[in-house]
Amino acid sequence: MSKLFDAGRVVFGTCREAKENFNYDQLVKEYDQHTADMLIDKQLKKGGLSIDDFHKYKKVKEFVQHGGLNVSEAVEVATTKAGWVTIVELM
Repeated sequence: MSKLFDAGRVVFGTCREAKENFNYDQLVKEYDQHTADMLIDKQLKKGGLSIDDFHKYKKVKEFVQHGGLNVSEAVEVATTKAGWVTIVELM
């Protein structure tokens, strides 16, 4: 049951992240990026983040979602070509 609960939290977090990103993008479309940034700045600062942090996060998120990062490939290289210990063996 614990694993099911954890999976639910992950899905909820992912859905919330998608919704918040969608809402931000809608603010940018409705107004402009500067205004959208001003509207979320206080919340980001409250969490110890800056607008620049948020924009870097959005850039990395987009990079990963569009296939720019392939960690599975890196694991394969590490385990087959370099002869490293597999990730599973470390767990």
